[in-house]
Amino acid sequence: MSTDISKDKEKDKDNNRSIGKKAGAYMAAGLFVSLLLVFIFSNAITMITAQMTYDATLVAMLDVDYFKQFNDNYGHALGDKVLREFVDAVRACLREGDRIVASVRAIDIPELEGKAKVTTSVGMAFFDPSDKTLKDTLERIDGAVYEAKNAGRDNWKLAGVTA
Repeated sequence: MSTDISKDKEKDKDNNRSIGKKAGAYMAAGLFVSLLLVFIFSNAITMITAQMTYDATLVAMLDVDYFKQFNDNYGHALGDKVLREFVDAVRACLREGDRIVASVRAIDIPELEGKAKVTTSVGMAFFDPSDKTLKDTLERIDGAVYEAKNAGRDNWKLAGVTA
């Protein structure tokens, strides 16, 4: 089992290098933020798996609802401000997962007063030993993000749990 984990970590490192090289090419297509988040997420997964067991680790993926509209309607500078405020709001309650959605909802950006609200859709999944690669885990988490969006956004869903 530890050999499989070591091999997965090496594959993840190779994927991280590949993502880093591709980031420059994808910037023009507006995919840089997504690639950067996957890169950061992959590194975090590598660190977490080195310290914890699979059955004790919950991973979350957060998406700023309608983020493209912030950039399109208010400009990239304000979109960047939304991202900074979003990260600060999540970081402030990272150890208290149930507060993440409420904390993001409370973001107050004066330029958006009465025009738009920042919300998030969160997908989460427990590491599953049957996941052969990080991609397997990410696919389950991504599915949970889309469940949250389809349920009206501004909420969270845990992969594999039905209401």
